[in-house]
Amino acid sequence: MRDRPSRRRGLDRASATRRQTATRRPAHGRYDNGHRIQSIGVGKTLSSKHFTTAHAGAAITAILTDRMREKAAQVGAQVARANGAEAAADAIAALVVVRG
Repeated sequence: MRDRPSRRRGLDRASATRRQTATRRPAHGRYDNGHRIQSIGVGKTLSSKHFTTAHAGAAITAILTDRMREKAAQVGAQVARANGAEAAADAIAALVVVRG
C-alpha cells in the first residue's frame, strides 16, 4: 500500500517542524494522522462532513495559542531525537528471536 508510508512521513514532517497543525479529515478514511495530531495536543482536526469557515477559523485560532505552540515544539524536539530506523530494526530483531 503506497499511501501509508507517505502519510506517515507527512505526520513526521509536521511534528519535526515543531509547528502546530490543522488538518481536514478525508471523507473516506485516513483520519488516523489527524487523530494522532489532535490527541498529542499539537493540532486540531476538521470534519469534512461538517466543514465550515467558522470551524476552520476556530481551529486556526486554537492552534495559534502559545500553549499549543509550546507543545508542538516539545513534540518536534522529541521526534528529532528519535531514531526510528533503529527502533524498527530492534522490533524486527525481537520478532526474529522470538519466532526463531
